[in-house]
Amino acid sequence: MSSLTTVPSAPERTFPLRRLRPLLDHPDYAALRDDPESFLRHPGGMHSPLTIPGMDEAVSLLSQAVESKGQILVIGDRDVDGVTSTALIANFLRENHSGPLELIVSDAGDDYGLSGQVLARALELRPALVILLDMGSSNGPEIEALAKQGTRVIVLDHHQLHDRVPDAALCAFANPMRSPEEERAEHGGKIATVGLAFKFLIGFALLHTREWKRVRIFGDGPVVAYRCGAWLGVFDDLEQARHEISQSYPDLDVPDQLDHELRLREAERARIATDPREGGRSVFSHVIASRPRLASFVARVSDLAAIGIVTDMVPLVGENRAIVRMGVGLRGSRGRRRFQPGLTALIKELGLGARTLVSRDLAWSVGPALNAAGRMGQTRAALDLLTAEDGEDAAQKARALVRLNEERKKRTARNEALVKEHFEKNPEKLERPLIFCYHPDLEPGVSGIVATRLTEAYLRPVVYINPDGPYARGSARTWDGINVLLLLDRASEQFIQFGGHPEAAGFSIEYDRIGALEEALLEAMQSVSKNEIEHRNVPAQSYHLLIRPEDIHADLLRELEYLEPFGPGNPEPAFGLKQVRVRDLRYPGQGRHACFGLEGGARNLVAVAWGRGEELKPLLESDRPLNLTGSIGTSSFRGRLELQFRLESITATE
Repeated sequence: MSSLTTVPSAPERTFPLRRLRPLLDHPDYAALRDDPESFLRHPGGMHSPLTIPGMDEAVSLLSQAVESKGQILVIGDRDVDGVTSTALIANFLRENHSGPLELIVSDAGDDYGLSGQVLARALELRPALVILLDMGSSNGPEIEALAKQGTRVIVLDHHQLHDRVPDAALCAFANPMRSPEEERAEHGGKIATVGLAFKFLIGFALLHTREWKRVRIFGDGPVVAYRCGAWLGVFDDLEQARHEISQSYPDLDVPDQLDHELRLREAERARIATDPREGGRSVFSHVIASRPRLASFVARVSDLAAIGIVTDMVPLVGENRAIVRMGVGLRGSRGRRRFQPGLTALIKELGLGARTLVSRDLAWSVGPALNAAGRMGQTRAALDLLTAEDGEDAAQKARALVRLNEERKKRTARNEALVKEHFEKNPEKLERPLIFCYHPDLEPGVSGIVATRLTEAYLRPVVYINPDGPYARGSARTWDGINVLLLLDRASEQFIQFGGHPEAAGFSIEYDRIGALEEALLEAMQSVSKNEIEHRNVPAQSYHLLIRPEDIHADLLRELEYLEPFGPGNPEPAFGLKQVRVRDLRYPGQGRHACFGLEGGARNLVAVAWGRGEELKPLLESDRPLNLTGSIGTSSFRGRLELQFRLESITATE
């Protein structure tokens, strides 16, 4: 990331970023530069649910189960993506399904995915329908066992496909990774499972409208046909389109004229002509907007989808970005800040403001609180909160979850202290190209957190393992582009089970195989590593834009909200401050943190350095001009709104 010191000429079309206009010149914001009008004012909608392989069949299976009032069993993973997916489906079925409904989320002692006690329970219940959320892509044999006893299965999952992939003839297998790579939308198929669940429910709602079987045709010459925004093909003219679609899709309603009902903008019509697949997003958005009840439903259920998408660290581009903007109710979106009762209670308990919620709040506060339940072996606590119907009940559950998160933080600290001691006694392990950590005294539930911090500390891929009942469980995290899922695959014979993504994966293993796993992974690193990995220091973060303390005010924050949500694919802007002086310095948290004002800045502007009070004390008290980099946001302190400059790096002026 390089700093910017020049302001480019203004774009031809005006847009509401006068103060942040220099970002147009930075490669991190190419999408903003190339089409600022679409990025800021029309952030784009979702792709049709029907663009996901298996989604049509999944919607049909759910409809059959609801109509027959058969028992439905929903099974979700223990992380935030799994829990929000399960809650989203459960809340919907509670309103629309009059038959028996049971929910299962992976909990303490459960194997990951559809296995062990979870599979035994599913086989015992013999439900009419099982919906697998954030799992199933590597559960082919287990799904076959369910199918043999007459249970129908829906898989909504986004994980990579493996040898144990289910037979699509035995289930409705909705996974974007089943599409050819060139057809996986702008996010490359990396949409969290809760995003798939969200689109699944929209598909179910569309099934009960005439839109489900309606074909819309656009163009004047070559014409383009869509079903619910899913591209059906390009044809020479209307007659050819009518003939070929009727032959291929006899159940669809094919019109005898071009569509003039949807009020597409000229730019959208041009996109349909030049990029029909991408143009389907505009068609689908207008289809939703043309049905007020459907549009209201979509906005109402988008809040849980936003949490899972942000927390699961998928690219915040295209439809992922659109869903989060709607779910949080960010500036310029059509969403409203009306959240589910459980989410409303959690936001309040965490001291956040529902009207000022941004993606950082989801990533740093809401997500970790929900994730703590699964990490502490009490996943059901998070699910019960997100499915709460009563405000008072939700408030009690939110308080209990926040207390559980505090326990999780203490467990993380204990494990990190043990890891530090472990490597002090075994320093040779830090010289290897992969950090491998196992100790029999480590506590379960926080492996992902500790693995990520080890990766950031040592700048190498990490495999972290802790005891967890009859088996040990581990997490792998990437560094420098290394595919850790491929790395685990090279040692697959050592695991009971494993899965995940190229960036992050998990597994379970028998204790007596841990030593063999370490040897196998170190050997595999020789072929998997993209580059030779050496010890090196983390460079100080540079900045996107140079500003002054007096530039940090409410107008700048309003402009930043147009760029939300921030995350992979759309980084939060980093700001630089040159030669500033400190005022009102204090060290809250018994000296752990540092907070201070900036000369020239507003009285309610506070620079914060979390966990770095002792480290930065000599520099902050030196009375020298300082150079800072960091991000900008707000915080509510004792009922008073503060502007915050969140410190990333600090140096003294030479």
